[in-house]
Amino acid sequence: MGVGALCTVTVTGTVTGIPIGPLVVQVPMTDDGLIDVTIPLGGLLGDLVLVNIPCPTIDDIEIVVGDVVSLTISVTEG
Repeated sequence: MGVGALCTVTVTGTVTGIPIGPLVVQVPMTDDGLIDVTIPLGGLLGDLVLVNIPCPTIDDIEIVVGDVVSLTISVTEG
């Protein structure tokens, strides 16, 4: 399995009302167009780990947990 182009993963949002990001991480894309990425959120949150995410995604990925966490994840090639 080879390594292709770079993908840029950008995370923005809020955690308990506190703004997060933008956090930007670049990772290599595999030949099958997928990425694995670890995004350090820091503090008590730890890391956000995404596995086998297509690059690029058609739409942003949204993670919402009640009124506590609201994250938008954008995955673009380049």
